[in-house]
Amino acid sequence: MLIPKLMKNKNLKYYIFIGILLLILIFVEYSKPQPVDWRETYSHEDKIPFGTYVLFNTIQDLFPNNKIEVNNRTVYEFTTRNPSSIINYIFITDIFEITNTDIEALKSFVEKGNTAFIAANYIADSLQNNLNIKITNNFDLMNKSLKFNFHNQKFTQKTFKYYDIKFQNFYFSEIDTLNTIILASDSLNNPIFIKQKFGKGYFYLCTQPKAFTNYSLITHKNYKFAYNALSYLPETDIIWENYYKPFKNDDRSVFEYIFSNYSLRYAFYILIIGIIIFMLSSAKRNQRIIPVIEPLQNFTVDFVKTLGRVYYKSKNHKDICIKKFTYFNEYLFSNYHIKTSDIENVNFDEIAEKTGVDSESISKIFITYRNILKENSINNEQLGMFNMLIDKFYNQSK
Repeated sequence: MLIPKLMKNKNLKYYIFIGILLLILIFVEYSKPQPVDWRETYSHEDKIPFGTYVLFNTIQDLFPNNKIEVNNRTVYEFTTRNPSSIINYIFITDIFEITNTDIEALKSFVEKGNTAFIAANYIADSLQNNLNIKITNNFDLMNKSLKFNFHNQKFTQKTFKYYDIKFQNFYFSEIDTLNTIILASDSLNNPIFIKQKFGKGYFYLCTQPKAFTNYSLITHKNYKFAYNALSYLPETDIIWENYYKPFKNDDRSVFEYIFSNYSLRYAFYILIIGIIIFMLSSAKRNQRIIPVIEPLQNFTVDFVKTLGRVYYKSKNHKDICIKKFTYFNEYLFSNYHIKTSDIENVNFDEIAEKTGVDSESISKIFITYRNILKENSINNEQLGMFNMLIDKFYNQSK
């Protein structure tokens, strides 16, 4: 019974077309080779060429008896929470840019006997000044194959050549010769890896962070460069820094992020197709016209206007003044708690102080009202004058 009903559905051809289009789209996307992500993230979670997944997951071989912990806080926050720990603090990133507060915390941390290992193309100027070093880039060797040499004769492999990975040739053009040992140099004998004593601890500084990435570790037996460098560290617990990485705060748009993820991309496709199907199937639905209900009219204002005209045409202007003064008395009592039942003994200064209206205007109201009470009847001009005094009071009162 279901199939005949579907065949009678006028929108069935649209469903079939959308279904076929979806299948073609899935097939094309599934068959398309995924491009290589060449971003330099240096993240321990990334298996892309310039991530550090391989090193992070094999560093335990160098420190089998020590803990390895990932830190997602600033240097200041970490060292404040761990003031007495003796550890190796490892930073691997492209640009190691930190605040002066973090620099002071890092210096204090190393001075107490800890070790900071920093592999970065560039280090914050303030930290360079504090360590009496200067990093320079040799633009003549940019994007060319490089060769690095360790000076330690005990290493089984001391020379490392990088042919198809484009390094930027950063090196130390100035060092503190009294406290620094050069551990490795480039082909021009420029220092690229140094050890500097600082208080009771040491800074290990390397200008070639790409040598520690996945690509370097799995090609041309260059994995030993990273292990040679890290072998200088004392055998103690490792803190793997994850706060100062590039691309840590992903600034891609929502759609770029969705389409960069396989599962999210197809979930988005299914959502769009579902919306299209719903729109097509609901396009011909009819809804009963909702009648327009006119809002109820407020006749209060009209009633008041009519009543006012009746009083005015009756020429009983004195009665109108009495009623306006009665409302005026009620207004004073309700808003300012002032009783004026005895109009012969009214404190004008008190009313003026509470209402913000000058006492002269207030006295005119009461004097005019007393005169009106003495008259048998009043004319239009007297009514208008009294009304003007009352309105002036309302406008000026606070």
